[in-house]
Amino acid sequence: MSEADAEIDTMTPTPVRPTPIPTGSIAAFTMLALCLGGITCGLLADWFRPEANLTVTLVALLATVIIAAGAIPTLVMVLPSVQPREWFRQWRLYLAHALKYSGFELPRIGTRYRALQAVVFVFAVPAAWIYTQVHVLVPLLAQLLGVLPTHTADPRSSWYAGMPVGLVIVAVGLGVLWEELVFRSPGLVCWQLRDAVTGRSRTALTAVAVGGGWLLSTVAFGMIHADYSWLNVIMAGLFGAVIYPLVLATRSIWPAVSAHLIWNLVAFGVLPML
Repeated sequence: MSEADAEIDTMTPTPVRPTPIPTGSIAAFTMLALCLGGITCGLLADWFRPEANLTVTLVALLATVIIAAGAIPTLVMVLPSVQPREWFRQWRLYLAHALKYSGFELPRIGTRYRALQAVVFVFAVPAAWIYTQVHVLVPLLAQLLGVLPTHTADPRSSWYAGMPVGLVIVAVGLGVLWEELVFRSPGLVCWQLRDAVTGRSRTALTAVAVGGGWLLSTVAFGMIHADYSWLNVIMAGLFGAVIYPLVLATRSIWPAVSAHLIWNLVAFGVLPML
């Protein structure tokens, strides 16, 4: 090798090797993103309706404290080890993983007919379930419990009085997304993180996703509807019990968001207006 070639070789920059992203830090960032995203949607939804539900607010604050307490220390320990030249790339990867593990990909079971699966799981199945819940289960349970089959309380129905239909859909949709981020996504995150670990860690994540996630999706989700009637508590819990397994099976939050949005729009009397 000549001196000129040697000089050129020494001037060639050494490529920076990407720093692997630990599974724990991905989980921490994802949960923190869920928290911040959920709170943002909740605040925007409350901006449309100042009569905020105190129970929902307390649940949001508790979720914020728990998630931030676990996520922030992990990120503080991990990020300083990332090379400065990699920061932008690393944050893009964190965000991509967060969106994936939170369930923002289209639903699928298997790899074939992805477009058809998206239509079935985002529109057909949620619509069929809400129709069954509203027209079959609500009247049946109302008769058994001896209560009126009211979906919303009077103050709640007046939140959007006089607003354009499109704006009502946006406001209700933000509230739906907030609740799904809080009550369905955490369990889905644990369920999807199982793919990155083995042995006892995988077993533990499975137990948390199935057991803890199901309780969060049913009991906790039902109790935040206690201000309206026990019928609403039961129906909300039943909704969570049915929709959560579909969320895990499809690895997507969109079936729950769609079903929840349809349910709320029916409850607020918006769907007959469309």
